[in-house]
Amino acid sequence: MLSVSSSSPNPVRRTADLRKGRLSVVGARYFVTFATARRALLLASPAAIAAAHAVCQRLVQTGDVSALTATMMPDHVHLLFQLGDTLTLDRVVAKWRTLVRHAVPGLAWQANFFEHRLRADELSEGYAWYVFMNPYRAGLIGTDSVWPGWWTDGVTSHEFLALARPGPCPQPEWVGEVDERAKRLILGE
Repeated sequence: MLSVSSSSPNPVRRTADLRKGRLSVVGARYFVTFATARRALLLASPAAIAAAHAVCQRLVQTGDVSALTATMMPDHVHLLFQLGDTLTLDRVVAKWRTLVRHAVPGLAWQANFFEHRLRADELSEGYAWYVFMNPYRAGLIGTDSVWPGWWTDGVTSHEFLALARPGPCPQPEWVGEVDERAKRLILGE
């Protein structure tokens, strides 16, 4: 979260405000984003990706979360999951970050994270599609390739995957649709 002070024209980071109003609700679905410290590009290595996939699988197997979909970008992570009854939201994120940090030399995380708890009547499909499309939207990979940092639990079905090309790879026209869909998610549509 950035804020512009009337006494200073430069933005001032207010990450402590991210914690205000944060609730950990068993069974609720969350969209979470967190970044490496100083946005260091430490998450693109095969070792980092393998560690992240193993941690995702572990969180599902231990019941900490269910319905997990994730994308690891070079400097940040998106997680979409349903919170289990063993850990709080903060503890799930801390566990994920700690386990991946142990596998990636020099990795440090920013102090906080962004979280959005989906309303009970809110569909998760748009969030899952956004998580899947993030590396393609960023131009890190072409639509004819599979992003290695993407992971899903294999149980959760996402409608867009039935329309994806084998791999899964996105349809080329989806890249242009991402910004419009992302705007609708932000507006809660």
